[in-house]
Amino acid sequence: MLRPLQGALWTGPSSQNSPNMPQLLQLSVLVTACVLLISTYSQSGTHYVNINIMKMNPLHYVLMAGIDAAPSSGYDLTLWLANLGRHFWAAEHSSIYPALQQLQNAGLLTHREQLGKKGQTRKIYRLSAHGRKELKKWVDEPSADAQVRDEQMVKVLCFDLLPRERIVEHLRRIREHHAAKLFYYEDSLQRHRENRRQELRLGPLLTLHRGILAARAYVQWCDEALSLVAKRFGG
Repeated sequence: MLRPLQGALWTGPSSQNSPNMPQLLQLSVLVTACVLLISTYSQSGTHYVNINIMKMNPLHYVLMAGIDAAPSSGYDLTLWLANLGRHFWAAEHSSIYPALQQLQNAGLLTHREQLGKKGQTRKIYRLSAHGRKELKKWVDEPSADAQVRDEQMVKVLCFDLLPRERIVEHLRRIREHHAAKLFYYEDSLQRHRENRRQELRLGPLLTLHRGILAARAYVQWCDEALSLVAKRFGG
């Protein structure tokens, strides 16, 4: 039985009748609670973080969603977010690996080691049963409105500062960029349809269609913007 308030810590005239006694008492209780928490989540030398204490952020759930779609390494997830996932989430490469470690420490992920093509060891992550339960709970909650931060649109807002030639150049460049994204998404969808050995899951299929529509709308907006510029400048 733990008795943090007994023993030499509280003996002697300097601690008895001291005005700082309540603060020391609170500190002792806090330290004892932390020790108990760490020992509770320590199993076979592996330390787990209580999910109720760890602060989950959206990136954690994004990575869990990617791993739910397919067991993945950190590099696989980086490529996924840079390609198929870029129409719904942007993440810094440097933030992915720390987030994966946090998820594993919290007991939401497991991993197995696998040799890569160049002989290096790769960690292939999977959701644990607890991780799948946590992800399912999050998916079933209402989502906040998406935060839009489109630097390009802010620049378009100030196009009146530029001559016609520069406006047209920028719009054509924007169109080319989004047309390339549209081609990539449509090509990905076509390849999935041709691979009849593995049916594409509903979630990835829906998000891919959303990416196609978003890229197509951006290309259409560029075409209409170029038309408006031509009418405004009479040419």
